Amino acid sequence: GEVWFSSNTGLKCSRVLFSTSMTAPSRREVTRLLGVNVEDSESMIQPHSRAWAFGRVSLGLPLVVGLVAVTFLLGARSGRIIGSVRPSASTEEVAIVAGCCTYFTDPNNQCGTCGATNMQTSGFCAESKANCGQCGETAVWCGGESSNVKQSNGGQSNNEAVSHKPKQVRMMQPTGTALKNPFKGKNYYVHPLNAARYEKSIKGTKGKIRKNLERMKSIGAAYWIDNKAKLHGDGQKTLEGILKDAKSQDPVPLVSLIWYDLPNRDCDAKASVGEICCTVNKTTGHCDLDTESDCEDGLKEYKETYVQPFIRILKKYSKDVPIVVILEPDSLPNLATNLKHPHCGNKATVRAYKEGFAYALNKLVDETPDVTVYLDAASGSWLGWAHQCLKYLDVMVELKLPMHKVRGFATNTAKYQPLGVQCPWEHQPGYSRNNFCLPSSPGIAEHKNHACCKDPCKLLDAWDPGNNEHNYAALLISLATEKFGSDHFRVVIDTGRNGAQNRKDCHNFCNIRKAGAGRASTTETANNTILDAYFWLKTPGESDGCTKHLPNGTKCVRYDAVCGSEDSLGNEDDEPKAPEAGEWYDYQVKMLAEYADFDGLGS
Repeated sequence: GEVWFSSNTGLKCSRVLFSTSMTAPSRREVTRLLGVNVEDSESMIQPHSRAWAFGRVSLGLPLVVGLVAVTFLLGARSGRIIGSVRPSASTEEVAIVAGCCTYFTDPNNQCGTCGATNMQTSGFCAESKANCGQCGETAVWCGGESSNVKQSNGGQSNNEAVSHKPKQVRMMQPTGTALKNPFKGKNYYVHPLNAARYEKSIKGTKGKIRKNLERMKSIGAAYWIDNKAKLHGDGQKTLEGILKDAKSQDPVPLVSLIWYDLPNRDCDAKASVGEICCTVNKTTGHCDLDTESDCEDGLKEYKETYVQPFIRILKKYSKDVPIVVILEPDSLPNLATNLKHPHCGNKATVRAYKEGFAYALNKLVDETPDVTVYLDAASGSWLGWAHQCLKYLDVMVELKLPMHKVRGFATNTAKYQPLGVQCPWEHQPGYSRNNFCLPSSPGIAEHKNHACCKDPCKLLDAWDPGNNEHNYAALLISLATEKFGSDHFRVVIDTGRNGAQNRKDCHNFCNIRKAGAGRASTTETANNTILDAYFWLKTPGESDGCTKHLPNGTKCVRYDAVCGSEDSLGNEDDEPKAPEAGEWYDYQVKMLAEYADFDGLGS
């Protein structure tokens, strides 16, 4: 029989499904799929904030290995190497004619209580009833058989799985800033506040650490506009102040900005929870992600007090200052894969993300056409499986986003995934993924020793070909090109902190011990047919989140358990405690300097 994997369900041999406990896109999502309480799962699986998607085989491994071995003895699957690759939806509960309901709200009326946000009508899950059955324990097929399910055996349905390949949609001809690499030929803005922080950290250092900190001080990096207070004013911490300062320089440098303040921001996190809420918890003053609402007030606040003033400031300076915007990190990936998480699947959060994101993007591309926009695309550890990546692209189609005005995607934003080496593209019949490093490759015995198959996070074990960000970028561009019928898309990879890979567990993302600053911001990439730049989208030295107690000894109210991981700084007796997300962590920046790899030569 044919052997293949789905990241949700594991191994299928002929028509017999053997379930393993490979994780789905996130730790919190997999607990829903397996029927485990989210909070109770803390002791079973290391929690993580930004919905890291690492498949790990923990049960049934001997069975899986045995089946794969038998299959390879019978004959490997064919493959060939073709070289390097080059308004919001309603959130009301509705009954949809046909599709895969991935999460219903009433077990007694499954299809009738499947919300529009949980009914997949395109992509892998919606291809057939058989595919739907592999999209989670709670997935049910609604509305009869799909057109892709063949009839045989006297009218009985043939439940063979359908390959996850993108269905092309019509897109207008790309135009304007979508067609140009904004980083090319530019100097990059060095934020005076960060330069001063580096200068302070340099004091008392010597040798390699001092030398590397001196270099880090002069490397351009993005600046996060993560609250409304950072919009107006002439100071170094404001959007207006930064653009005014950049305009005064000769030559005028490129300014890169992270646009980041959606209502109910970071629904699967605590360390980076936002200021704009659909409902406010009156006790904590933070967002109440459990209460259902229409998020009318939150969206009004976002549009009127964040989006609109942001746009006005950009319009004032964008003719004179080259500007790049990375739009709302983690929001589209959460919509694509984390709706089973109660905080992300909350009707209020779903509407906030869909309507808020579409509103912001349309305002950006229509009113500030000189600004170049990239959409955040998580990382290969989250969306590296082809069908997960297609879910992400399907969200763009659902929201009718103006992709012809978008330059491309940003990956690894504020994350630590390795840059790695891009693999040759090995076509696998029936699939849109790169088969080169997967067990199904006919040449896997030789390929597994190739530098491009190096896999510090064990993603290939879970059949995720996005084992490094180069390979993930290749997959993302391949699928986006096929999906939208345009080859203009490019990727910018955050290399701020992926210069060294020393994590014990790649689920961990917070203030990683022995991480290193990565490739300095540059357009000199390994493959300019898919990449625009390596860029420091998060400044090395800025904390990911706080430890249980802050450096001043007080309790941190935004503490996320992932920041207490075995890989996270501040949890050993001789380590200074970590400050809140975005604040300067002196101890961490010196370690990032110690393990830095600015030029890709190896830390």
